[in-house]
Amino acid sequence: MFKYNVTQSLPSFNIPVLVIAANKDRLTKPVASEYMQKHIPGAQLSTVAPGGHQALVERHTEVNKAADKFIKSFHEEKSLPVPNEK
Repeated sequence: MFKYNVTQSLPSFNIPVLVIAANKDRLTKPVASEYMQKHIPGAQLSTVAPGGHQALVERHTEVNKAADKFIKSFHEEKSLPVPNEK
């Protein structure tokens, strides 16, 4: 497998991040997802259970709900300013 490590860059992320984990993933272990959530400023973590490495496909309904909630949280929190009409 590739040895690609960007953990030192995680604190510099300045975009909204939703980390989606699966509680029984043997390739991307839950502890790795927890690490990402802890080290990316403002990141949110959603854990699919039960789920393995293919949770995005096998548990797509739960994953889609988590993503939808994450996206809607930005719409609800931050409304765009209305430009002044002239």
